[in-house]
Amino acid sequence: MWQSRLVANVLQQAPVEQDISGHISGSLAPENLLQIYRHNYFSRMQEALQATFRKTEAMLGSAFFKQVSHDFILAKPYQEASLLNFGAIFSAYLKDTPQLSQLAYVADLAALEWAMEEVYNAQRRLSYESVRLNPAMKLVASDYALLDIWQYTGTESAELDVCHQAQWVLVVWVQGNIRLQAFDQQQGELLQAIMLTDYEEQQLAFSQLPKTTTNWLLNIGVLV
Repeated sequence: MWQSRLVANVLQQAPVEQDISGHISGSLAPENLLQIYRHNYFSRMQEALQATFRKTEAMLGSAFFKQVSHDFILAKPYQEASLLNFGAIFSAYLKDTPQLSQLAYVADLAALEWAMEEVYNAQRRLSYESVRLNPAMKLVASDYALLDIWQYTGTESAELDVCHQAQWVLVVWVQGNIRLQAFDQQQGELLQAIMLTDYEEQQLAFSQLPKTTTNWLLNIGVLV
């Protein structure tokens, strides 16, 4: 279809094909109109990435983030009409970006920000049925001090030590807000095991948990 070939022209920044130009109308030449559309398309997609990955952009710097996001849009053309899932594979793309080979924690930071985006979208879709396990939560595992990286502003007196401990970060919707909580590997693996069990297994496990553990899970928002 000519529409899909038009999208290819936009992404490849190639001259508009002759048979496509007949479908583009306006006071400007087809090539000029395509250039305007191309600019708007990339601006919209990059703004969507900037809105989701604010900490990642701050860590990389605006200029480099703009370049890598532009490359991402070209390399991984987005096929959906809604931007709801745009950015889902951005952290994986950063992990494979050669310039970031010495900054592997940046991909984890992007994964954490995407988990926050998913949790925010999940809570909006909740029907608030009677469930025990909070459906609006994600768990992100990292070999680095991921929550410390997230909280770092660059104005602290001490330098950021990304490697002082591995952290699992729980992203959970609690009382109208996204909450981030860090856990060590043992706690993270416990939370992961709870989250991966099916509903019946969860109910059996919850009935056998000590009250202190149940209260802990309620306090951190895993149980609702």
